[in-house]
Amino acid sequence: MKPDYFTIESEAEYVLTVEKSRFIARAYPVETSAAALEILKKLRKEFYDASHICSAFVMGADGNKQKFSDAGEPQGTAGLPIIECIKRKNLKNVLLAVVRYFGGKKLGAGGLARAYSAAASGALNACTVAEMRYCSYISVTVPFSEGCKILDFPVKSKTYIDGVTTVYAVPLNEKAAFTAAVSATYSGAAVIVDEGEGYWRVNKL
Repeated sequence: MKPDYFTIESEAEYVLTVEKSRFIARAYPVETSAAALEILKKLRKEFYDASHICSAFVMGADGNKQKFSDAGEPQGTAGLPIIECIKRKNLKNVLLAVVRYFGGKKLGAGGLARAYSAAASGALNACTVAEMRYCSYISVTVPFSEGCKILDFPVKSKTYIDGVTTVYAVPLNEKAAFTAAVSATYSGAAVIVDEGEGYWRVNKL
């Protein structure tokens, strides 16, 4: 069974100034390493005059693809604090980048780490978090006269051809309960078809 996980809904930005150094943190929902690298490429063009563009990402529902970069900052002062912010929130499929414009005063290793961590955390705190649950997509087709009845499961789609066909997103461990609910609701009038599996966004936090 594939694991459920949490991710972010959309891009967010947070700007922090520390001792005249400006930190611009951006969080992105991404699903592949290639997509993350493409975003970083665009950031380097957008902030071509920045002192550093440090980043980290965690990919995969189990978080098994991880990478971070100090981008010229002292080792351990930028990329590591950024990826730790992602891990603390238990997020997956997230790219977090922090652009720094040097303000003329050195912050020291500890100051840099705190600044990058604060900027990264600010961007993530600005995001809406979504839970992704691995589900079975199951269609239920009933006569038009039965179409107004609703089952207590998320609806992926609904069509009206030769009856009402509703595709539900059913957590794998609730398939038996779903089948029982269909039987109880439609008394044998429903046609049930397995339409495959995939991740379903079940709620926003």
